[in-house]
Amino acid sequence: MTARLARSSAEARLRGWPPAAPGTLENMGPPPTQITFSGSRVDLPGIQFSMPPELPPWRDPAGPGEYARWLGLDLPGDWREAERLLRRLVAGRVPELPLPPVAVVSADLGLATAAEADPLSVVTVLSKSSDTVYLAAKEPNFSRLVPRRTAVLLIPPTWRSA
Repeated sequence: MTARLARSSAEARLRGWPPAAPGTLENMGPPPTQITFSGSRVDLPGIQFSMPPELPPWRDPAGPGEYARWLGLDLPGDWREAERLLRRLVAGRVPELPLPPVAVVSADLGLATAAEADPLSVVTVLSKSSDTVYLAAKEPNFSRLVPRRTAVLLIPPTWRSA
């Protein structure tokens, strides 16, 4: 019976009962690796990055040739060599972009206040973005390069590029 009461008391404390006494400090914050967000997302400036509708997916047999034309580059015909070259180009573009190392990604085009026109910047950001977050340090995932894919990066107002 005592063990049951103790378990029930622990469960009650986890649910917030009894309430903490005034002046006590509770450790209920987010874990140190969790990113919290407060404020209205609409207030953040957003930059739109979009793939053209006429481009095939990167993994398509015609992909590297079509991307070479779009990027204005001379990509090798061999798919693996073209991907190695594109990885080097993307790695070189990241430090040049005026973006924070981490940014929230939205699919809401209404949040975009600007659109990126540089094809290599578009490839860089979209290959380093999931549906929810952009990570500059992430290894590029070129399978994310598909026709009409669009992402809006929400830039924190306190962030300034160097």
